[in-house]
Amino acid sequence: MHNYEQKNRKMKKTLLSILASLLLVFGYAQMDTLIGFSFPVNSGVDSLHPTSGLPVNLTTPIVMISDVPSMQEDITLTNGVYASGGTDYAATSEGWDSSANNKYWMIELSTLGYANLLVYSAQRSGGNNPGPKYFIMQYRVGTGGTWTDFGPDTIEVANNWTAGIVDSVSIPSATWNSAEIVYLRWMSITNESSSGGQVDTVGVSKIDEIYVLGTVFTSIDESDLAYNVYPNPCNGQLNIETRIDIEMVHIISLDGRLVQTIAEPGNTLDLSALDPGLYFLRFETNETSVTRKIILE
Repeated sequence: MHNYEQKNRKMKKTLLSILASLLLVFGYAQMDTLIGFSFPVNSGVDSLHPTSGLPVNLTTPIVMISDVPSMQEDITLTNGVYASGGTDYAATSEGWDSSANNKYWMIELSTLGYANLLVYSAQRSGGNNPGPKYFIMQYRVGTGGTWTDFGPDTIEVANNWTAGIVDSVSIPSATWNSAEIVYLRWMSITNESSSGGQVDTVGVSKIDEIYVLGTVFTSIDESDLAYNVYPNPCNGQLNIETRIDIEMVHIISLDGRLVQTIAEPGNTLDLSALDPGLYFLRFETNETSVTRKIILE
């Protein structure tokens, strides 16, 4: 068996063992996939879109961005992590010269209703046209947020699928249960190529097997004690008991969709227009936010 094939199979076993261990680590807390990219096809309008995740997160593709000059670069699809074992592709882009703190891969997702977020990914540099050697991970909440580092100090990428692995890295709690879109990016921090020289104008970077997992968000800090909702289950009319003035209530479906936002709801909510099922109510004041789970019959 070729060494390349051995590494690919080892990588596949590693990812599967990671996912299996998550169930043991979190016990009763079921980990759900919020968004996932595996790039199973290499053409078509949806080829760069997520292949798994919450319905609200399936419509926005991965992008490769250059800040200076500000532009979105072209992406193709070439052999991915599992290419030797079947059809599999990776997001691939050229033109990573002058990429330090300037060029990056980026995805966006909704995290409404979810916490304890983890991210996975695999990166590779081109062989004949090597791309950047070092990357970092950053997050931003909302379009006006600030990019913030998290995860490992550096992701060192090589011409294989075993070096540049992000393995169940925790995403900071500032991104959890967010009413705004969360952005994640893999930022190049060097102009050095994976082979040791300088990245040139045809330098290649690849990324594959991107997943963000999380657990259902049910409650937060001690301010939780100041809220009570009843009856639960309810048939459409829900009473709110609290000593705090509520500015806004976000109604979130089980799959993470923002169903409705109600400003200054007072002491009652009319949910009769909603379909029966499980929902999360996120109460917001000028100082805090609290999430309650309800069942609508």
